Amino acid sequence: MKYVFLINIMLFALSVQLSAQTNQHDRVCVLFTGEKNNEFEFDIINHTQDTLYLFDSYLNNYLYKSKYLHRFDKKNKQCKLSLLPLLPFLSVHYTDVIILGDNKVANKWQVLYHFMTILPNSCHTVTISKNAFYTKDYVYEVYPQKISKFEKTIKFRKSSNNRCSNNITVEFALYKNIDLLTSEKAYYFDEYNFNIQALSYTVLSVLVKL
Repeated sequence: MKYVFLINIMLFALSVQLSAQTNQHDRVCVLFTGEKNNEFEFDIINHTQDTLYLFDSYLNNYLYKSKYLHRFDKKNKQCKLSLLPLLPFLSVHYTDVIILGDNKVANKWQVLYHFMTILPNSCHTVTISKNAFYTKDYVYEVYPQKISKFEKTIKFRKSSNNRCSNNITVEFALYKNIDLLTSEKAYYFDEYNFNIQALSYTVLSVLVKL
């Protein structure tokens, strides 16, 4: 009986620890699982019966290093690595113009919508270079879900905050439907519904303590 009691305590402690590191939405969550080979690992867990889609365009192109995705939320005093889609700077195809440099994530037509499939009742691991978390080059938060693809520009203002060295919140965008977001026809001829679907993601966030 004593050993059963101790096991129950350990399980409760583990449950509290995991709850502190995850942000759950219904039966979907993201869990920071630690470091491996100089990369931080995150598990996207889908306990639903639906196939879900993780927006991973910035991960695919290593754009998470861009300062435009490292943001400081003044209201909540929160440092972020936000992998939420910046709609004005996403497309369904590449143009002939290739823009290089630190600000390439904030130039129109250069980044395609891309998604990682998360099957029902499954877990998918995402890795991000540990080096991406050690930066002082932040901009102020811009609230991507309030910005549509019809906006011409986003005004990024450099943050003067220097307190982003210990706790970073990572944000992921998870979609249930992406049929329009993978359609060039919808991008041009059904812009209204395309924009609605583009903004219909769920935000999964998790705190990383460095």
